Order: sequence, then structure tokens, then C-alpha cells
Amino acid sequence: MAFSSANLREFLIPFVQEQQRLFVAFSGGLDSSVLLHALAQLHLNNAIEAVYVDHGLQTVAQQWPQQCQLFCDQLGVSLTVLTVDAGACPGESPEAAARQARYQAFAEMLPEKALLLTAHHLDDQAETFLLQALRGAGTRGLSAMPVQTVFAQGKLLRPLLEYSREDLLHYATMHKFTWIDDPSNQSLQYDRNYLRQHIMPLLKSRWPGSAKSLARAAEHCASSETLNQNYAQQLLANLTKTNQCLSVKALLNLERSHRFLVLRAWIVQHGFVLPSAKKLQHIDKNVLAAKNDAQPCVHWDKVEVRRYADDLYIMHTLQFPSATEVYTWDGTGELSIPNLGKISFKATEGIGLDPEKLRKKVLKICFAREAEKMNLTKRGHKTLKKLFQEQRIPPWQRKRLPFLFIDDCLIAVAQVAVDAAYAVSPGLQIVVDEEND
Repeated sequence: MAFSSANLREFLIPFVQEQQRLFVAFSGGLDSSVLLHALAQLHLNNAIEAVYVDHGLQTVAQQWPQQCQLFCDQLGVSLTVLTVDAGACPGESPEAAARQARYQAFAEMLPEKALLLTAHHLDDQAETFLLQALRGAGTRGLSAMPVQTVFAQGKLLRPLLEYSREDLLHYATMHKFTWIDDPSNQSLQYDRNYLRQHIMPLLKSRWPGSAKSLARAAEHCASSETLNQNYAQQLLANLTKTNQCLSVKALLNLERSHRFLVLRAWIVQHGFVLPSAKKLQHIDKNVLAAKNDAQPCVHWDKVEVRRYADDLYIMHTLQFPSATEVYTWDGTGELSIPNLGKISFKATEGIGLDPEKLRKKVLKICFAREAEKMNLTKRGHKTLKKLFQEQRIPPWQRKRLPFLFIDDCLIAVAQVAVDAAYAVSPGLQIVVDEEND
């Protein structure tokens, strides 16, 4: 199928509104040059802006922003150059690190309701499908790249997914413009380049329509994934508790495949990156199947899944304040606690600390003192461990609760209890502004 500006106009009609700003992810390469050129020929009543991301990874790339600027000047399109740190962490794929840095930069600069257009095409889609298949991905991964998706404050569109690289090359040749050839695209250390240079040509020589077939398979997987997610949401609604935890017992009553479906939907619902299949198996085997008194934890990519009794929790990876450190505080302003955040007093209509009894006192803050006892109004002396159990406070949360002392006497534990000698209603409660929030 030949590509033209008319095709692009037809694609954009359902998406573009008046006064809506259009941004093109522009590298100066063939694909994005074709997209930007075709968009500029439409003469829309919308502001068009090209965005070039400087990854800082190649010396030869230092001249590319100038070349991109020249191309944009010829089209009458403004250009924004963003500089990112795309260096990969140990064990991280260089491609993944660069992609994450690039899209993070796009997300931060995209205005509300704007559209970001990328130049991914049919061959990119086929390669993505194969890469996901070789990684053992399920229908979510095999869906490859959607034509449209919500992105930052706006939307991301891929208007070229129906067109092959040959179609784009034909357009560029017909319009007689040049583009940047990135030498890293020839490096076989990158999986995508290996597929592009060695595997896809073999497939096309045997099956000329293989790229279209693989892209169509990705569409089928996307349809299946939509059905899976709809079903997962129905299951999730029945398994989610008021504290946003999942019921372990209810999960274990599901078939294993359905259990994994729910876990993935739950993780995405909380805004966390999905774990590998191996990590999901760990959750299933080492967390869900653990004994009730165990404290299992599975973590990945700054995310943790923990269990307490029948509740399955998900959270950012926790840090814990020192169990031996003692912090002094006059009770005014905020007190910073390493690996926790800031604590302060806030007025409460319920039972709290008597501000008069705190006046001019030196307060001491400690952590992890479950063996301590507290004299409660109408209840007498109770150990903190007993109170924690009564209030179903998970063990990891107990380690992050400030214990407040005056003259070595425990007078309050944040969010848990106030000693009878210091209790008043209304009073003051200890508030923790956690670093992990």
C-alpha cells in the first residue's frame, strides 16, 4: 500500500481537534522524516512541533540536532531538542534504557490533551511481535504496539503501522529528501537489529507477506488481551478488599491461569510495572501458599508484594528506620527520620495527645518496640504486640510506626494508641509523611 499525505489525513481525522497541538517524535531517520514531512504537507490548523531526543550515547550524533533543525526549517516546523541520560544500569538492556529515557522526556514535555505521533511502521510491529514471542510473552506482550494509547496528559498515535519500510522509502525517494542513518542500527549486539538484518529477510524470502501476517497476529493477540482484561476486572472486583488488598483464600480458589490473570490486572491497577513470569510464579508458590504466620515477600523493579494473614499487599520497596536510633524532638514543625519521611503533629477530633502535657517536654522517637506496654483508657495495660494484632497491622508496617516517649515512658504510637495519662479528646495525633508515598 502506497503511503501519502492523504492517507495520513484520513488517519488523523478521528483524533485531531481544533487548537490541539501535534508533536512528532523526530530522530531525523527515514521513518520519522517521512511522518513529519507528510504531516507538514497537510497544512492543518494545528501547531506542529518536532521533538528530537539527544541520548548522549554516540559521538557521531552530535551533529544530528543541526541536521534535524535544517530539515524542520525547510518544512516550516519548530524543533525542540531534549537531552536525556540514557545510560543503562547494570543488567539493564541499553535499548530499554534509551527507550525509557526517551519516553520519560516526551511525557514530561507533552501538554494537556496534546497528541504525540511516532513513526513505528509495519516492519517494526512484526519485529516487536517476534521479540515478544522469543521472550515467552503472553497476549499482552504479543499485542505489540497499539495504534493509539493514552500517554501522559494526552495520547500517543502510531499512524504508520499499516505501511512497510519500503512504502516509506518510496515516499522519501519520490519527495527527494535525505535523512540520517544511525550507525547503531547496524550493530548486531541489539536483538532488534539481528532480527531486522538476518531473520526478517529470510522470512520474507520464503513468505513475502510475513510482516503483514505477524502484524495481523499481533492484532489478534490484542483482541484476546482485551477480553482477558475485561474478565480479569470482573474477577478483581470480587477479590479486592476495602483496603485494596487481595484475598489470598479467594485467589487460591481460582485456577492457576485465572489467578495469574488477576494478579497482573491488580499490579497494573496499582500503577506498577509487571513482573516476569518467574516472579509471578514466586508470588504464587512462596507468598500465596505460605503459612499464615510467615512473612513472605517477592520484589522486582522497586516493587514488593507481601502477605499478612489473608491479605495480599503491593507497595513500593520499603525502607525501614533504625531500630536502635533515638531521635529527640520538641514537638514543633517537622522531624525528618531517615528511611521513613517526616513526622509532625496534627489536630484530631478524636482521642489524641494532650498538647498541654507536651508543652516544653523533650520528646523521643524510637522504632520497633513491640515488647513495650501502654496503659489504655478503660482497657488497662496492653502490649504493643497485642494491639498490633488486634488492629491487624502487618509486621512491616509496625517497623515504620513512630513510638513517642517522654522520660522513657511510652505515651503514644502513631495511628495505634495513646497512653491514658496523656489522652484527651480532641487532641493531637502523630502524622507521618512517608518518603515512599
